[in-house]
Amino acid sequence: MATENSFANRLHKSIGHLLEERSPALSRAFLSAASSLATPFAAGMGLTVERLDDLGCVAKMPDWWRNRDENGGAHPAAVATLAQFATRSYWDRHLDPRATRVRLSRLDCRFPTPPTSGPATGALQAEFAFADDAREGVLFHLRGNGRVEAVCVAQVFDSAGRRVAEVEVEWEFTVVSLLGRPEAPAGEGQQE
Repeated sequence: MATENSFANRLHKSIGHLLEERSPALSRAFLSAASSLATPFAAGMGLTVERLDDLGCVAKMPDWWRNRDENGGAHPAAVATLAQFATRSYWDRHLDPRATRVRLSRLDCRFPTPPTSGPATGALQAEFAFADDAREGVLFHLRGNGRVEAVCVAQVFDSAGRRVAEVEVEWEFTVVSLLGRPEAPAGEGQQE
């Protein structure tokens, strides 16, 4: 099953990348739909990509009962999943799916206390921005070292524009060979 999900994940990223060149709107729709295949946990949550470009990603989650907690507010796991989805969608745009293994290494949600005016209302929106020079630095270190970690911070808002959470997601990227094994960074593993 893990192999099938890995294949589906790489396939949807490859097709999404090709669609991005022709139609960004179609690409966003495709990535939103394909995420259900690649990440079964999020299937049925209604996650969609609203904006995806070089500067960041905005993802939305509808106000569905399954995304709520027992008090009617946004469920913490749903908030974390939305932020993870937004940051992952951003990196899926910039990483070669055939040559990069992506692993979530840490996720930290901070919720404002006390809530400003009751539970979150309506659809939630995760906003993630990453500066061009920071992204290029991550990609440079990945190419040079074969492995890099990237810390991403997404802000999550409700339909009234209130900040619901700040979610810090740490990704680990590893360069893999076409055979699926991690590649050694330049200079390592070479015999003289």
